[in-house]
Amino acid sequence: MVEPAEKRVWHPGLTWPWLNQRQSQSAPWAICAILVGLSASLFLLSSRYGIGVRPDTFRYMGLGWKPDDAPVYGWLLRGIAETGLNIWGGAKLLGLVLSCLNPILIWVTLMRATRSNVHAAGGTILILLSPSFSRLSALALSEALFITCIFTSVLLFVAYLKDMNWRRLAACGAMIAVTTLVRFPGMVLGFAIAATLLLMRQLPLRQRVRSVVMLGSVGGGITLLWAIVSKIVADHAVGRDFAFYGNADVERWKQGFKSLTALLAPMEVPLLARAALLLAVLGAVAWIWFHYCRFVLRKADANMGEAERAPERTIAPVFGFFALFYAAFMVLAVHLEANLPLNGRYALPLYVTLVTAATIVVSDRKNMSRGDRALASLLVAISIGILASHTVRTASRTEAAYEQGLDFASRAWASSPTIHAVRRLPRGAMIFSNGPEAIIYAAKRPATIVPMKMDSRTGLDRPHNPYPRQLEATRQRLQGGNAYVVFVDRVDWRFYTATENELRQALGLKLVERLADGRIYNLPPSSPSNNPL
Repeated sequence: MVEPAEKRVWHPGLTWPWLNQRQSQSAPWAICAILVGLSASLFLLSSRYGIGVRPDTFRYMGLGWKPDDAPVYGWLLRGIAETGLNIWGGAKLLGLVLSCLNPILIWVTLMRATRSNVHAAGGTILILLSPSFSRLSALALSEALFITCIFTSVLLFVAYLKDMNWRRLAACGAMIAVTTLVRFPGMVLGFAIAATLLLMRQLPLRQRVRSVVMLGSVGGGITLLWAIVSKIVADHAVGRDFAFYGNADVERWKQGFKSLTALLAPMEVPLLARAALLLAVLGAVAWIWFHYCRFVLRKADANMGEAERAPERTIAPVFGFFALFYAAFMVLAVHLEANLPLNGRYALPLYVTLVTAATIVVSDRKNMSRGDRALASLLVAISIGILASHTVRTASRTEAAYEQGLDFASRAWASSPTIHAVRRLPRGAMIFSNGPEAIIYAAKRPATIVPMKMDSRTGLDRPHNPYPRQLEATRQRLQGGNAYVVFVDRVDWRFYTATENELRQALGLKLVERLADGRIYNLPPSSPSNNPL
């Protein structure tokens, strides 16, 4: 006689049900550990010569002549520096921690929403292997921390819905405030959660409104308090005027659209094909997401099962609303701020949240119509192709970063003749440059920006420190001795500063040394030359 399946013994003392239970409990964390290892490996390989440092790094760290706007990233680094670790080492340590934490948060979020190892792994790896995600995670910028805060806020919101404990909602509101102070677009996460709450017809209207009011009071109150204190103490706050300075033309919008298409396919693919792919994917995701939201946010009825009432069902609506509001926020930002570059850095949160929402809604096949199932299957097939492209591109970029380094932490900057010449300048020298960040990081010398003809965010002269006043202050400092002007050829993006020829004519600069990739000037001294080179 054949024994029932549940009695068959695979190993002495172990029955099939016990083994399956053990596998189901350990498999998710084993997969998560693999994903964490992948993310950490990509970070460590890319940051072989140090975490990537870009001009914006200095603003977010609160270094240089520009104060930090959203301050949390800088606060964290300065807190790490208090332990005795230098700020660049601290940035790499924080980057490594975030490269381990983000895959865990993404994995946990997708597992709770889909309850499927396959879907959770697929969505997580689509994010981790994205060329934009892997590169930005290896830079000393706030993007990785921003993603951490978004997922943490959403998980706190789900925790609140489980037991309706107001303390959890207050914690969610506080986390949204932290997200906003990491990057100001984080405020739209509060709107996304509020929209989801208001549309949850399973809850009484009064409770929904009270929840939204409390969420906004905590999150908005903390953010407003910071803005007031920052304005009083540093006269800074958000660092922007609420005025329409935007000057984006057709070409800039086109570049922004190209950046979006590059999230799914490499630039080598013709723009028309990339645009068709992007629009098709967005349309399909929006269609299925809309039907998903109608189903999970509907009014409770007797036919609604326990799984359909699960708080995790609200995760996809929140991420979908975030993507919508974030896109609207960026359109508004382009009209408020002059010369805002619409590059992959600003597109990354949109990609991450859309992939998260899409993964969840595609996994819910049992509640789909036949047409939606076919559309979901098509999206899965497309995502496999996108993942293959991501893998090739990320591998190539990681190899290049491993061999050459990233941005100011690259071997090219370390071996720059101009950087080597700057290191030999006299101790205590004042250095003006079109690339002060490169000098601060690569040459380990203090430096400041050359006079600026306009504020890059407004396109206008700076009223509190106009260009003529900057020129005169620079002239006086150069005449005081032991001061130099350094122009670096590789820095070619600063359209808002005085050019080399303009400064030479306005200040009467004298060439000290000509290098292969730059030049060093000072003002002729009245005494014999003190040229140290």
